[in-house]
Amino acid sequence: MIRERPAGGVLVARRTPVRRRSSALPSNHSRNTRMITTHTIRGSAIDDESRCVHWHGPNDVLAILFPCCREWYPCHDCHEESAGHLAAVWPEGAGAEHAMLCGRCDRTTSIADYRATSTCSHCGGPFNEGCRLHAHLYFA
Repeated sequence: MIRERPAGGVLVARRTPVRRRSSALPSNHSRNTRMITTHTIRGSAIDDESRCVHWHGPNDVLAILFPCCREWYPCHDCHEESAGHLAAVWPEGAGAEHAMLCGRCDRTTSIADYRATSTCSHCGGPFNEGCRLHAHLYFA
């Protein structure tokens, strides 16, 4: 990763070829804003595939663009801890919105495509199927 600190002090990192990392929490993880891909991921991301301190299993590689602030977070807990406001859910009819970010390939997909499958439509990597249990926290 190439790391820079532009004006505003947000850590920026541009992705180099993908390196797979352990899903274990590193002892020095940052609870600050990080740019783990070409997208700025807010909250408690711990690796370059968008895992966070709350969800860090092998398939927890999805970040979501929250409609209330138009910012990317790994999960609703990260948003709750870092955003400073209540989270909004994507309304019905927002299925075409590219609000899902795959941490493996750094590509976005639409809400409708994400909800229709459990794998990335670009790289084929699997997502955590358990995320469907708390879809109500993200989608109306």
